[in-house]
Amino acid sequence: MENTTIEQSSNMNEIKFRKLSSGEQVTWVNQRLQDTGNKVEEVAKEIGISSSSLSSLMKEGRCRFSRAMKQYVSIEEVQQSKKANQEEFINYLLDNADIIQRIIDESSSKQLIFDASIYQTDDTFMSKTVKIKTNTYNEFQTLLKDKFPHFRYQDMLTQAIIDFIKKYK
Repeated sequence: MENTTIEQSSNMNEIKFRKLSSGEQVTWVNQRLQDTGNKVEEVAKEIGISSSSLSSLMKEGRCRFSRAMKQYVSIEEVQQSKKANQEEFINYLLDNADIIQRIIDESSSKQLIFDASIYQTDDTFMSKTVKIKTNTYNEFQTLLKDKFPHFRYQDMLTQAIIDFIKKYK
């Protein structure tokens, strides 16, 4: 409905508001939200009803509040939008299935799994001076910095030694 046929805010009260059709109620509330920048609670108070009553009236009019738009929108529009988004997402997945599968395969084959002994609190660390090839250490350090910055060097070195022991024991 045209905004000109709906009462202006200063004249609106609960009785007049409830006499409006559902569509007119939604239009009036959305216009007030837009014009004043008020919240739903403030618009409801302006009419003289609780925000829960206003919400119920909007639901009767098959509308729900969109926080993103700060407006009441038709439930059908929301459902159509969700359906379109779901279809778009499914199409994206189908179009990129090969890439997604490659990412899954690579991540599962290169998954870092720590031995439980790394987290044992009854074991302590000891300091040892070890000679290691410069290129090997630099490559190890770069790998840790780039891919595993959230792990400590001592834990990663311990895991590397554990892996060596398990493989060649």
